[in-house]
Amino acid sequence: MEFTVKTELDMSGFKTIEKFLKLLGSKVAHSGVIKADEKTMQAALLNEFGGTTTYSDGPFAGEEVQVPPRSFVRAPAELNAKETFKKAEDVLKRGFTENNANEAIATLGHETAKKQRDALENNGSGIPGWLQHNEERTVITKGFDQPLWSRRHETFPIDFEVVEK
Repeated sequence: MEFTVKTELDMSGFKTIEKFLKLLGSKVAHSGVIKADEKTMQAALLNEFGGTTTYSDGPFAGEEVQVPPRSFVRAPAELNAKETFKKAEDVLKRGFTENNANEAIATLGHETAKKQRDALENNGSGIPGWLQHNEERTVITKGFDQPLWSRRHETFPIDFEVVEK
């Protein structure tokens, strides 16, 4: 006597997950100073990493100044990564849909940009190693002591975008 059982597995759910994971892997969120002119980009890089520049005007025009690094792009992103990923994870828990995947990626960009703006607006509050004050010549030139703010009382434009890899 012979006894056989034929079992078929419904793999369609895995196809949905595979499609979902491909979608997640095909996009990335960029945040920081991403939509600015060349001069603003150069100033952002100088302030993010530090370096040497020359005063362009004011009483110290032509004098060299050492700009200390004040990481307003990388440090806030790194310090808040766990919280940011948790918010994206909460979106993904709603299901394997294209809308949820897109929203999760946008959440990463939005939340990171928000933390970067907070760093600028709150003078690096909570960021280790952030120098809280400008040197005296910079204070005299600008008229106030608020790092990363211009004399017109503007700071770097922080934004985010979701792009295809």
